[in-house]
Amino acid sequence: MSSNEKNKAYRPPELYSDQYYEIYDRLVPVLNEHFKRCENFKAKEHAYHFLGDYYHIRMNLWSRERSSKALGDLRRAIVELIKAYENTPIPVRKELALNHEDIREEARNEFLKQHDRQVILPGAFDLPDVSKATSALKVLYEERKGLLLTIDKTQGALPEGFATRNRPLKEWALIEVSVRLVREFDAMNVPHEIDRSGPMYRLLKDVFEVFGIRKDSLQGVYRGWREHMDGKFDIDDLLTI
Repeated sequence: MSSNEKNKAYRPPELYSDQYYEIYDRLVPVLNEHFKRCENFKAKEHAYHFLGDYYHIRMNLWSRERSSKALGDLRRAIVELIKAYENTPIPVRKELALNHEDIREEARNEFLKQHDRQVILPGAFDLPDVSKATSALKVLYEERKGLLLTIDKTQGALPEGFATRNRPLKEWALIEVSVRLVREFDAMNVPHEIDRSGPMYRLLKDVFEVFGIRKDSLQGVYRGWREHMDGKFDIDDLLTI
């Protein structure tokens, strides 16, 4: 993975996409196997919760250094966008919103063409709202001064966040979500150290493989999670870390 990829903010797979369901379908039997003795445990339901919690944690693992750079990039991009908007004739700006329904219909047809799984959950169609987008451009232009000021203020007041450089964030996040689920159902002991013969080791090994991670040993990454995340990571309080 290139350094540019590492510096990008984490983005989870699109909800209900083929990539999302590929992971989901591999996760369900793993959870079913390791939590089969837990009363009222529903593997299909908790696989959705597992993925939601994992993606939420990954998105909230940010650092001051990288976030400050991203805010600087955002500020420059907004300035350039405002210039382009100013150079677009007003009648042409109004024309942008007129193809609203055509754009939505094209997006709907493209979604159905690319997804062969039957969609049964609400909100599966994430259709573009052209009217809302063009209105947002107008609001952005009119409120640009305040937006640029708040970017400057936020950038200058950023706390440390969560140290991310050269840390196995994917593995730590998976351990965090797995342990939360284990503790919720009291499924097994959460040891201070893990070894290959223990149920926690076997659970994590299988979960890692679902996400394409294969390691000869999990002791080191588990030890790092215990030291830096266990009991210390609170999504709702990240700005104070």
